[in-house]
Amino acid sequence: MARGATLTGGRSARLATGAAAVVLTLVALEGATRVMDLGPPATAMNGYVSDPVLPFRCRPNVSGVDEIADGVRIPYHHNSLGFRDDEHAFAKPAGTLRVVGLGDSFTYGTGAPMEASYLEQLERRLNRRPAPHPPVEAINLGLPRYFPSAEALLLQHYGLRFDPDVVIVGVTPNDVIDTFLGLDAVTVHESGYLVPRATQQLGPFATTLFLHSQLARMVVARTLAPRGTGGEVPRPDDVFVAGGFHEWDWQALESDLHSILGLARRHGARVAVVGIPQSGLDGPGVQYFDSRLAVWSRSENTLYISVLDALRTGATVEPMYWRQDGHCRPAGYAVIAETIADALIGAGMVP
Repeated sequence: MARGATLTGGRSARLATGAAAVVLTLVALEGATRVMDLGPPATAMNGYVSDPVLPFRCRPNVSGVDEIADGVRIPYHHNSLGFRDDEHAFAKPAGTLRVVGLGDSFTYGTGAPMEASYLEQLERRLNRRPAPHPPVEAINLGLPRYFPSAEALLLQHYGLRFDPDVVIVGVTPNDVIDTFLGLDAVTVHESGYLVPRATQQLGPFATTLFLHSQLARMVVARTLAPRGTGGEVPRPDDVFVAGGFHEWDWQALESDLHSILGLARRHGARVAVVGIPQSGLDGPGVQYFDSRLAVWSRSENTLYISVLDALRTGATVEPMYWRQDGHCRPAGYAVIAETIADALIGAGMVP
């Protein structure tokens, strides 16, 4: 065999060995990422669709099972409009008091069966009151990954059609980050998954990696996906810093809440804002989040409902949140529902 052929064969063998090592390393990293659950899921469930006025919404008329990080399997069902609720006619039954709930995955009820979401439990608690009162109908318009900017659109184009008497807006700390990222941060892929817009712009191969590799999603989440309209990366800890990096996003979120308040009031509905902490119940950060929403609500002369102390008390008896997933357990949603019910009754917002 000629010397050139031998050298060429040697280089080919080294390249093949190197490529195999890279592949094995990537496979090992992917396995480690999944075992340690370092990368975010592709989406809460495989079922989103585009909408002419909303950023996205859940796929209508589907049922399935969502497995949270702790291995617990939670059934879900979406009605004909794509909301996790029973069917509700737009026309309100005579004599009925209607409550419309806006929010993200906590309002949707991730981590619990539909009947254990805080809006479902709220409806049952209000209807169990012994004194004579009108029947209460709670309509759950919570959508995973929504935040007040998207919720204002949702209320305008869907929520007000249900003729609500009360609008409840669930707010979480992550809403500040989503406000930073903007309405067009993710788009619906043809598979039904939510994919960062920047990832889809890189082409089909990048999108395929994102959908099937937790390692790829981790890399995207820490580099490409979290960049806002100014090309900057969010700073989650600064959500809890007065005048910090996310101060502008706090102000934008408050402006969006003001828009929701205006839409509801012009319709004749009253509004309650509910601050829902995410997992952590201690430390100055969660207190800042709670206090800031309370101050804003007082300035707008609207009801603020803090569930922080109630969740802290409940946590002394049983866990309020799933350890890894970070969403409430049914017990946590029960505490939130009870706190909201007591606040609505105390404020005279339900007769």
